[in-house]
Formats: sequence, C-alpha cells, structure tokens
Amino acid sequence: MRLSKIRMYRLGAVLLISGLLAAAPPAGVAGMVTVGAQATGGFGRSYGFAGGPSSGGLPLVAGWTFTAAGQMISISATGTINIADQYNPGPNGVPVVIDGVVAAPNSFTPLEQEAVLQGTLALPRPEGASVPEVGALMGAFVPAGTASNSNFVPADPATLVAPQIGIDPATLFLIGAGPYTFTSQGAGTLYLGINEWFPSNNTGSFTVSLSAVSKLGLLAVPEPGGLALAAGAGITIALAVGMARWREGARGLGDV
Repeated sequence: MRLSKIRMYRLGAVLLISGLLAAAPPAGVAGMVTVGAQATGGFGRSYGFAGGPSSGGLPLVAGWTFTAAGQMISISATGTINIADQYNPGPNGVPVVIDGVVAAPNSFTPLEQEAVLQGTLALPRPEGASVPEVGALMGAFVPAGTASNSNFVPADPATLVAPQIGIDPATLFLIGAGPYTFTSQGAGTLYLGINEWFPSNNTGSFTVSLSAVSKLGLLAVPEPGGLALAAGAGITIALAVGMARWREGARGLGDV
C-alpha cells in the first residue's frame, strides 16, 4: 500500500506540472500600451445628434492578444486626459452633468450605446442629470477570426462603410484604473479605448500596464520578458512539492 501511495504522489507531481504548463500566461502584444484621449472608436453620440456619429473618434488600441480561452491578464492604468476643457478624468472617468452646452440631453457615452439601441436608456435626459464614468478606460474583446479579417477596423460599425466590419457596441466594458482581471473567452485581441462622446477636443492619454496571470494564481508576470522565467518557476514549485511528498512516503519504507 505504501508503494502505491508513493506512486500516487509521483503521479500528482506530474499532473501538477502539466496543469502549470497548460495555465501558462498568454502571448501579449506589449506590457505597456498608450491609449490616447481620442481613441473612442467613434462610439457614443454627442450634441443632440442621437443618430449621428461621434466627432473625431480614433480607432481603439490593441492591448493584448490571446491564443486560447481561459487566459488571464491583470490591467492597471494611470494618467489624466482633458475633455471639454473643465473635465480632467483619470482612468475611472468622471461624472458629467447634462447642461445643454458641454453635454446635450441626447448625448450618450460608448458604454451607454447598447442600452440606447436596446431602448433601456431613455433619451433625452433631463438637464442636471449626471452621466457616469465619462472619459474612463474601456475595453472590448474581439475574436481572432474577426480581428484578423482584412476588413476589420476597431471602431463602431455605424461609422464604417462596407465591406469594413467593426466592434459590436454590446461588447464594450468598463476597465477603469484597475487592477482589473480579464479572462479571454477564446483566441482574440483585447482592444482599449476612452468612454467619451465628443473626442475631437480631447487631449492627453492613459498609460495601461498589462500582466499575464496564471490560472492557478501562483504567478503574475510582466509580458513578454518574464514568460520563460515564470514557467520555469512553476515547474520548480511542482517538482519541489512532488519530491517532498515522495520523501515523506519513502521514510516509512526504508530503502525503496
């Protein structure tokens, strides 16, 4: 029975190593990305033109490329941008008051666009209403099949012309300053942008740091330089655990 137990420990060590290798961090585009204040992808609408495009929006910025489902990264952002002169949001954004000047009653942000399309956000908004998270860092995950298409543009499809294809506004989500952990739904690319409806007069940028995270939560390493080191460290840990358990079992047997 003891010999079988030792074999079980050995098998456990092998399985642990396999799990660590399977959970290896994804291959990333860069460890740090700059997202300019005008990178709204043309999402959002401004100055009362609820059906018209946002003014001056640049495409979203590629942040990280994933090779499979279940890969995780940690995202953090710093910096300040300027929107409409009097607002200087960080990556979490700021509330903006509907005043009929800077923010018209029919204005809505990129993160609100799907709600407007679905009819769950009623417009126009009353004067004095507050719009949350304006200028915040946002993201959108695009499957590899779409991101690799030669006609793909990381922007609102409503601002593009055929045969161009864009990003579904329903896939936009708030990231903020973080740390924010994102898990891939499959192979694809995470794009980053700014949650703002009138970017033509925006200035500044956010600096976004992205780090690969092990599924097992044992390591979080910057991409790309630390990948080999992290994988080696994970295997070393697994071997150490397996050997410790083997010795524990072997002590009860004498010479094995």
